[in-house]
Amino acid sequence: MYEPKNMEEAQEHAIRFEQQANHLQGIPFCLKQLEVYPQSYELNTVVANLYGDSGNASAGIGYALKALEISPSSIRAIVAYAYLLNLKNCPCKALEVLAAAPASYENDFNFLLQRSLILRNLGKSREALADLQKVIEQNPTLASARSNYLLYLHDVPGLSAAAIFKAHENYGHYCAPSYQARQHGKIILRDKINLGFVSADFRRHSVCYFLLPLLENLDRNEFRIFLYSNNKKNDEVTEELKALADHFYDITGKNDKDAAEIIETDNIHVLFDLSGHTSGNRLGIFSLKPAPVQVNWLGYPDTSGISAMDYRLVDPVTDPVGESLTTEEQKRIAGGFLCFKPDSNMPDVSELPADQNGYITFGSFNNLAKTGPDLLNLWAEIIKGVDDSRLCLKSPAFSEESGRERVLKIFADKGIAAERIILLDRSTTQFEHLNEYSKIDIALDTFPYNGTTTTFEALYMGVAVITLKGQTHVQRVGASILERLDLKPLIASSAADYYNFASALARQRDDLRNLRQSLRARLLASQLCDGPGFARKIMVILKEMCK
Repeated sequence: MYEPKNMEEAQEHAIRFEQQANHLQGIPFCLKQLEVYPQSYELNTVVANLYGDSGNASAGIGYALKALEISPSSIRAIVAYAYLLNLKNCPCKALEVLAAAPASYENDFNFLLQRSLILRNLGKSREALADLQKVIEQNPTLASARSNYLLYLHDVPGLSAAAIFKAHENYGHYCAPSYQARQHGKIILRDKINLGFVSADFRRHSVCYFLLPLLENLDRNEFRIFLYSNNKKNDEVTEELKALADHFYDITGKNDKDAAEIIETDNIHVLFDLSGHTSGNRLGIFSLKPAPVQVNWLGYPDTSGISAMDYRLVDPVTDPVGESLTTEEQKRIAGGFLCFKPDSNMPDVSELPADQNGYITFGSFNNLAKTGPDLLNLWAEIIKGVDDSRLCLKSPAFSEESGRERVLKIFADKGIAAERIILLDRSTTQFEHLNEYSKIDIALDTFPYNGTTTTFEALYMGVAVITLKGQTHVQRVGASILERLDLKPLIASSAADYYNFASALARQRDDLRNLRQSLRARLLASQLCDGPGFARKIMVILKEMCK
């Protein structure tokens, strides 16, 4: 291990580990240096952040507090402490920490970036966007801020498709690479098609529920699989993916140019981006065009905005011909652009909770970021309109008492007593998480940002889902799923329909019972869970792309 000559060298080396998000090497290095330089607020801050990056926020809290003890006004230490609190599902406390910081920090872009993350976690996307706008004004080419801005736009109702598309085009303009993108000639296949997949989510993550059915069913006589991971947090799903891949690379910490060179050397013919503008994305690699064909799929519900991305996989429901704004050419997959693989260890479908409770329980396990004021108002009206009904919400933020109190107050202000709101914290295992659906009679989809994995999970557990079909991809994913199951009566076209459909279904106990006992079998027998059939469709498209 490198041995610094003094504290300044130790700090500089630690910061390099932090910039590379390399917690595997960075944490041992920092801990060793802290034995020599325990009063370095910089070393304490770096190790706090690296513990957060590793997924162990609890271990980092003490170091963040030590950094603040050494330097109470350090912006780096304050932001690190808030970052860890947010990771520990204490967004309200994290927001309090930032609120107590000196007013001058309101213009610091790291401070604003962290606050925007916390605000979105609390369902305050409009406020989060305002912070990101300030960051972008200071740093127009900061890709991470622009990506977050684009993602958060989808949470806010009332924004036009044209305005959202323009924002994506701006990303492509301002975040163009400084290196020249590679030019490619006609693809010449010697034997197999080399497929590359870039993601920060090769682990237990929603993306993998939909990636695995494709990788498991590709014809390996015709295709090779290369996985490029931008995340050092590995688990059992990572190992499952590694076993399916011909090659697995960790590109965490590598700059875009070096990572692109690895992909070029591997002679990738078709390169998939599975992250879009979500956390840990590597769109900068795609801007360098390391593969002749580049495809946007799965991880993000919109266009990438970069000219080097050639195609986007969608379907005729999410993106009808002539109705979508996108910088890529769209490839529409008949039967849906998603194929779901449930976990092998799943709970049995429960009886209808209302039969035991005597009342209907509505519910949503979607991210709180998708539950803005307009949606909460509508849900409150549904609860008030169905006698003695309940609303069950689930979020890691409900482990924090202030997080629970905040949501209960929102509904109390709408005239709904606390006993009618059920708040569930994060489950320890996926089995426990899915078993919580035994508490819900009817699931309420979010909008304008529809759920995806949550909708599949609810249906698999026998829970009917009411969705609102809008005008863009992100507002039509729920409709795409339900149409494949011949459940059009659950697809609303307006907020009034959404209210009426939910209220009417609550009164139809026989229909709810029948749906609960039939939905799992219907889902498993559908195209939405037909891995081999889905892979055949994708393979046809891939061969066309390589001609």
